[in-house]
Amino acid sequence: GLDFASAIQAHRNWKSRLALYVSNESSEKLNYRVICRDDQCVLGQWINGRGAEEFGHLPSFGELKVSHGQFHLAAGRIVQLHDQKQTNEAAQLLRQGDYPRHSIKVMGLIGALYTEVIDAETPQR
Repeated sequence: GLDFASAIQAHRNWKSRLALYVSNESSEKLNYRVICRDDQCVLGQWINGRGAEEFGHLPSFGELKVSHGQFHLAAGRIVQLHDQKQTNEAAQLLRQGDYPRHSIKVMGLIGALYTEVIDAETPQR
């Protein structure tokens, strides 16, 4: 299945990746057309595949799917703005607005889903 701790860390790492990119300190070439898609990362592939099959019925799953998609749209928008030489706007969105809100929400929902998965897999006495 999914390594929930690694999924949280991967989403935490996006902030530093984007900050380096926006400040022109990254050697990484980010493509907003890929980043804005929620099915390109490990978590997104899991959400759209095995995760949906096994855990789509759990309360946090649907909310995670929506928030994860919103996170990727916000991250892609930051890269797009920077690529269009609107770096101040990109930096502002990285600090405030949709990106940090969705980022925090996704990490929280991954944790909530992990708890629901454990509870669902633990035999009741």
